[in-house]
This record gives sequence, structure tokens and C-alpha cells, in this order.
Amino acid sequence: VLLQREASLARENYKALNRELEIARSIQESIIPVSKPKSDNYKIEAVCMPARSIGGDFYDFVEDENSVAILIADVAGHGIPAALYASMLKIAFHNLREQAKFPEKLLKELNDVMVDRGERTFISCAYTLVDFKNKRLLHANAGHLPLLLQEPGKTRVRKIQPPGGVLGVRKAAAITVEMQHLQPKTRLALYTDGVIELINRRGEFFEEDRLIAILEEMRDRPLAEVKERLLTDLRNFAEGEAFLDDVTFVLIDL
Repeated sequence: VLLQREASLARENYKALNRELEIARSIQESIIPVSKPKSDNYKIEAVCMPARSIGGDFYDFVEDENSVAILIADVAGHGIPAALYASMLKIAFHNLREQAKFPEKLLKELNDVMVDRGERTFISCAYTLVDFKNKRLLHANAGHLPLLLQEPGKTRVRKIQPPGGVLGVRKAAAITVEMQHLQPKTRLALYTDGVIELINRRGEFFEEDRLIAILEEMRDRPLAEVKERLLTDLRNFAEGEAFLDDVTFVLIDL
């Protein structure tokens, strides 16, 4: 009888866990854009593949006739809490769209909104503004991985990573912005740590060097092909294992 009760309890716990994961998955799917911005000025490819336990990755866009901006974020943790924080961040981002042309101010205000929610959380994010009118690229970083940039006619990847602390910890976050002259035929890549920290059965990480090598090898290929190559290499590297963290990246051709 005792074994039957324990088995029944285990089944109920398993069902509850699956329900929680389904709720978290639904929340995450609802905050990922259903379409990509389209323009003669740029092309975008984006992927967010949720982990088995569902994390807090997401990306979003703001566009007008003179610019496009990309926000990519990674909320610490997994399950419903991470998905809820990611959804709160997306709502805050949309409420602050009037600050879209001011990356430093936008991230600082996003931070203040998340801190005011009460419970401290750690959110790494990056925000890239491509300003076609003024021919400049502005990049702000809040404890996130670098923006990878390939200049026109060049294969080599450059890292753009201005200093900045994670969001959601305390008010008055230290955020800085780096400006680059905007050149046509530049390629950009933003990603979360689930890409480079993907681990295989031998305990090896995918690592940033492997990501950069793919970008450099595929420099002259269409953006859609680069996306498919990255997805193929990531899946092959995982050797059929489920991802332990969300895998998210955004590619932009200017």
C-alpha cells in the first residue's frame, strides 16, 4: 500500500511538473515576435529554441522608416518564474518604446522598472540601434555577451561589448553605449549564452570561437543559410540531447 501511494504521488508530481513546463512554454512562445521586421535597408533572421526546462530568453524589435532596434535578453533561471520575468521585461520594453533612439536611457529605465517589481532577479540584455538616417550604429550592453560585427568586405568578426551591469539588481544601473559608423553590407550577430554554453556528451562546450568560425566561414552566404548552418551545427553538437538552456540568436544584414 505504501509503495502504491508513493507511486501515485510520483505520478502526480510528474504531471504537475509537466503542467508547469507547458505554462512556461506558452508564456515564452507568446512573447517571441511572430514576424520579423522587413525593409529594403536590412534583413533579419532570428531563432529562439527553448530548453527542456524552459528559460527566460527572448528578443524583440522596434522599427520605423529611419531605424531598426533589436533587444535580446536572458533572464536567469528556468520554468514559470523566468518566463514571467521575461514577459514583464517585454511589456516594459513596449511601454518604453519612445526611448528607442536612446539605448543608454532605455536600458536604465528598463532596469528601474524590473527593480521596482520587488524580487531581485538577474537579467542580461543587449540593445542595438541601427540608425540609417544618421548612418550610425549604437550598442548598449547590460551584462550580456558581445555584439559580433563583420564589416563590409571583411571576414573577420569584431566584438562590440561596452561595459554595463546586469538589470534587475539595483537602481542606477551603470550602462554605457558604443557608437560605430554605419556601413552598408555590415553583418551583425546577437546571441545568448545558451549558444556558446551548449554542452555535448563529452562535456565540451560549443564556445564562442566555434560560433565566430561559422560566421567567418559563411560571411558571403545569404543570411538564411547562415541561420540554418548554425542550427544544424548546434543540433549536431548536442548529439540528440535536449538543450539545457534556451538557444537564441539574431542575425542582421545591413
